[in-house]
Amino acid sequence: LWQGKRLEVELFIEASHVERLSSESPVRSLQSGSGGPAGDDFVKLWALNRDNQWRVRQEIIAATAPWLNGMPVPKLALLLTLIGGAPIGKFIEDGGIGGANREQ
Repeated sequence: LWQGKRLEVELFIEASHVERLSSESPVRSLQSGSGGPAGDDFVKLWALNRDNQWRVRQEIIAATAPWLNGMPVPKLALLLTLIGGAPIGKFIEDGGIGGANREQ
């Protein structure tokens, strides 16, 4: 039915809360500093590519979510949602926006 035809797709992701389902997540082990095989690979990747970090970042973004082919901004947003940022508790402890509790 759709063979030979080009489909147009619009993707919209909105989230008010994102939470990992597994405490065995490789991302969590990197954040806690326990390292492990995934942590070693991460350290090696950046050590070997210290001179061209932008290229490596572009490769990571390109390798993420193949269904978002040709859309680097949504891919970056997905990566930052999954692995980036600080826990909300830390944000509140620091005084939120403006950092009222931050040391001057």
